[in-house]
This record gives sequence, structure tokens and C-alpha cells, in this order.
Amino acid sequence: MESVQAYIELAIEAADDRTALLMLDEIKTLGEQYGWISNEEMKLRYASSTSFPSKDLLVLASPKTNINNYSVQGYIWLSRDSHKVCLMNVIPYENFTLDKTAYNAIVIRFNDEIACSLTHSVEVVITEDFIPLNALMDEDCLKLLLEFIGAANYSEGNRHSLDMDRWNKFIIVSFNTKSQLQSNLLRDYFESLNKFEDVIVDNLIHDYEYGLKLLSAYESI
Repeated sequence: MESVQAYIELAIEAADDRTALLMLDEIKTLGEQYGWISNEEMKLRYASSTSFPSKDLLVLASPKTNINNYSVQGYIWLSRDSHKVCLMNVIPYENFTLDKTAYNAIVIRFNDEIACSLTHSVEVVITEDFIPLNALMDEDCLKLLLEFIGAANYSEGNRHSLDMDRWNKFIIVSFNTKSQLQSNLLRDYFESLNKFEDVIVDNLIHDYEYGLKLLSAYESI
């Protein structure tokens, strides 16, 4: 089954706003037991520069996590939104770099060690790291996308007239069927194939975004 890797999203729901605040403290305390260290300096610096209430923020440095024989480490940013504590971002720790696999590995570890063990939480919602393409678009739309990829000259993209016809049909059907395939996920999917050159992927994504906007504008006339 064709799928695309996505950044994991995570939200921890509490019974009410007050409990969500208590949950931030619990996350900090529980995290220390597993080597997740709070960084107050980063939190306060962000709060002062954005006017975001510091009481609603938490920044934790993750423990080193091993992925495919190398170690990664990052800062996980959490914020309270009403009765929920939500993942804002994961950024690299010092000289480490984070690709999507590393980012997701840190989030999964946080979920397993901390989020699932909180006494103040009502529910933890975490998305999948790989999304099947058929969950983002219907069968006809997916078929057109795969037909384009299968027939295209990878160094040309949609420059040939027949490839352009196939690409345009995909965009039209994607619009008409209200596909949930966002341009960033389409880019990630193309890049995961390792077939199209970067400049070709850029052009395809530009055409995809422009085509959807043009169809939307035409529909509203």
C-alpha cells in the first residue's frame, strides 16, 4: 500500500483548563524520572518574545534516542490550549539534526514514557507516522497520481504534453473529490520515491498548488 511519512501530531486532553495546567507540572516531574530535562531558559525567552504565557509552556530536552545505529536528541515543545496540552514542535538539540524519522522517534518515546502515564489526562491523541495515500484521496485520484508517476520521464516531470495531460487530470480530480492530500505531503511522497530531481518536484508542487487555487477561484465565479 502506497503511503507517505508525516510528522506525528500529539495532544493530551484533560478534564478542564485547571487540570491541564496541573498536567504540565506532572509532565515536567515525570519527565525528570526518564531523563527529560526541563529548559526554563528557552521557555522564558520564547514567552517574552511572543507574549505567550510562560505558565502554558513546557520545553523538555529529550534523552538520546537510538535510530538505525545513530543517536538523536531534541527539545520537545508543549503548550496548553484550553483543556489540552499539545505538541508544538521538536527542534534539534545542540549539534544534532532531526529528519522526519528522528522527529517522530522522539515524539513516540515521549508518548510511551510520559504521555501514556499521566494521571491527569483523559485521553492521548497521537497520529500515525505513515499515512496511506488512500486515506487522503479516493481511488480514482490515487490511480491518476500513480499513472502519472508510472509514465512520466523523471527528468522532465510534466513537460511532455501527455504527462501534462495526466498531471492536469490528477489535479482536477483531486479538486473535485476534495482530496486531503496537502502539498507538503505530496512533496514528501515524491521525495521518498527518489525518482524526480529536486527542481522537478518543486515545479510539480507549484503546479499542484496553483492548479487547485485556480480551480477554486473558477468555482467561486
